[in-house]
Amino acid sequence: MTGLSVAQVGQTPTVDIEWQRSTTPDRFVILRDGRISRTVDAEDVYVSGTTYRYRSHGSRPNWSHRYEVRAVVNGRTSATNPDVYYAVPVEGIWLIDRDRDINVTLMGNDEGTWSMEDDASVYTPIGSTQPVRIVNGMRGLEGSLSGALMAGFGKTFRAMEADLYAIKERPYQTVQLIAGDMSFEALVGNITISPSPKTRAGEVYKNVSFDFWQVGDLPFDAVV
Repeated sequence: MTGLSVAQVGQTPTVDIEWQRSTTPDRFVILRDGRISRTVDAEDVYVSGTTYRYRSHGSRPNWSHRYEVRAVVNGRTSATNPDVYYAVPVEGIWLIDRDRDINVTLMGNDEGTWSMEDDASVYTPIGSTQPVRIVNGMRGLEGSLSGALMAGFGKTFRAMEADLYAIKERPYQTVQLIAGDMSFEALVGNITISPSPKTRAGEVYKNVSFDFWQVGDLPFDAVV
């Protein structure tokens, strides 16, 4: 493995990982911060000559990650592999539906509301002064965010609005939610689009708000 490099794709939160390999292996293992991010067949990431490229999603924005690629041949991985540290500079709030290759960017610095609640009840047993907390489940992040919908990142306002409505049309479809230095898979709902006082002649802005519920892997191991 040689020539490993990482580059941001335009102004999006995604990166292209590119590397060289003189002989073609069975597949490659993409690692981020020492953990397997994806395993891909060599033919799916082949570019030309000895060059391979993989588009990586889901990294935390504005956060330095260590990227590494390992070749796999006959069930054995390459022993010596270069690594690269890279942080993706990202602005705004992003909703990315990779299944349909659509994304929406909301501008602004809304702090929003965030919670990570437990499904729990607190009891005080008879004759005791000590409360007992019974936890039935632990949930991921949930809350609400808002921002301004406008033209930008190579898309017109109409294209941004159409993609946002496409996300709203599928409340069961998970998206990659990116806000601040957070990036996680989530369900989004109650998407509301309303007029904005920022609208000026020749420009269109809309206020957008939505609720979110984290799904998939959580950053902790729940033992209940």
